[in-house]
Order: sequence, then C-alpha cells, then structure tokens
Amino acid sequence: MVGVLDTCDYFALAMATVALFEAGIIFEVVRIADLPVNLRTPEPKSWTPPSRILVSTEDAAEARSLIEQLEQPIPGEFDTASLPNPS
Repeated sequence: MVGVLDTCDYFALAMATVALFEAGIIFEVVRIADLPVNLRTPEPKSWTPPSRILVSTEDAAEARSLIEQLEQPIPGEFDTASLPNPS
C-alpha cells in the first residue's frame, strides 16, 4: 500500500475518502506522527489527528488524480475579516 494524501484537515480527509469510495478504490486511513511542517494547520484540532490515506499500488495513480485538488491550497487572496458582498 502507498500513501496518496497526508493531511490534518478533516474536510480534505472526508472529501478524499468519499471520492475514493465512490470510485470503488479500497483504502485505509491511518494516523501519522511525522506530518511535514507544510501540511500542519496553524492551530491543530485535537479531534482531527494527522492522517494518511493508503491505497494499493495498482490504484495509486487513479487515487492521486481523484484527490490531487485537495493537496493544494485554493489560489487567491481572501479577506476573511469582511462580510461577503451581497451584490
């Protein structure tokens, strides 16, 4: 088995597992203690431990293509302090 996603983001983990499940790819989610610094959240949540999704070697390419969007930040600058523009 090979790792296809390392994350401590619960939303990304949930979206990835649903995508893999719907594609019929067998996977396993395991906790990891050595998450790279660039994947750690600034304020980690104790209920979302760093996790790794493992899939078989044969399914790795398809699995990575399904979840590659979850590994990259959303492009753009966002102002989270202001309210959305209603117009």
